[in-house]
Amino acid sequence: LLQASSQIMIQLSHKNPRVREFTNDLVFSLLEVHYHSMVFTLFVLKYSRNAARANAATTIINRLLSKQPEVIEEGTLIRNAMVRPAVTWHEKIVQKISDATAHYQQHNYNRVVNVLRSIVVMVSEPQCEMQRQFLKQYSNNIHFLNQILKMYRPSRLNQLKNTDESNPKTLSDRRSINCINQLMSWCENMEEVISEEVKRTKTIMLSTISKELNDKENFVLAVPGTYKPNSPVNHIKYFVGQFSVMQSKQSPKDVIIKGEDGVFYQYLLKGHEDLRLDERIMQ
Repeated sequence: LLQASSQIMIQLSHKNPRVREFTNDLVFSLLEVHYHSMVFTLFVLKYSRNAARANAATTIINRLLSKQPEVIEEGTLIRNAMVRPAVTWHEKIVQKISDATAHYQQHNYNRVVNVLRSIVVMVSEPQCEMQRQFLKQYSNNIHFLNQILKMYRPSRLNQLKNTDESNPKTLSDRRSINCINQLMSWCENMEEVISEEVKRTKTIMLSTISKELNDKENFVLAVPGTYKPNSPVNHIKYFVGQFSVMQSKQSPKDVIIKGEDGVFYQYLLKGHEDLRLDERIMQ
């Protein structure tokens, strides 16, 4: 059953309520014993776009939290810390600018504005020192972007695919075009600056992502991928405090964990790609 646990967990959203209830109890009974192997998969399901699956996973996680809180607390700490460097704010903003540019080329101006507004919203809540450093460095740029966005007013240009932008018909159209031009100028400048910084980044310090994870030692959870039923558990000793950034297109990060057995285990932290495809290729 443990070997098939990923396939079983998919049935948490089964249409038949009796199947859902049976699966929920089965997954929890497996999780209680084999949480080393299953807890991170449940965290993935907790954030699934499938609402039924996400709700079921959340319920199971909460059930385990009441019985073995240290397992869920460690899993949450590791999960939250790994998400932040997987795709950094620098990388997210470059992607959003690319999306905004694509919408601009298709004359979807409202979508341009919505994508750029999402940048302002994203950086308004830094969750770690790395993100606070970003905000400190680019606060003026973000403030300027926000000022342009506030001036933007939707106009008929958003419905027309072949509008003559060099000869706008109304004052509202002229203002819209002016705002859009300023936004695209901002995108061009920021993409160049941030892309260069992404290329220059060779390492990310764990202390800037999560001081708590950086300082923690002697975990309850096993080193990922080492757990085997009925065998001694190789617990995580600590996370090495520096992630190397690989200089490839998607900038994966090299994460190293020291096990209780004294061995250093190396992992690739990836955030831009379909990891299921990678997994199938490896299999």
